[in-house]
Amino acid sequence: KHSKPGTLSMTNFGSNTNNSQFFITYIELPFFDDTYVVLGEISSGMDVMHAIMNQGSVTGRPKTDIMIVECGTTNEN
Repeated sequence: KHSKPGTLSMTNFGSNTNNSQFFITYIELPFFDDTYVVLGEISSGMDVMHAIMNQGSVTGRPKTDIMIVECGTTNEN
């Protein structure tokens, strides 16, 4: 469920249209529950999410350039 900030979901545009577009919620969005598939949640690093959100503007473009560096994958056994 989209019950808290940091929920990772996959977009779709109707029946049988799941694709490779993903989003992370910044607020609770319960009305998304019947539309988008929840895949997981952010377990750490919400401070980074807040820093990115603070760069938002009314035009939709960030106030400053945002660069993601030193990101990697985790290996879970």
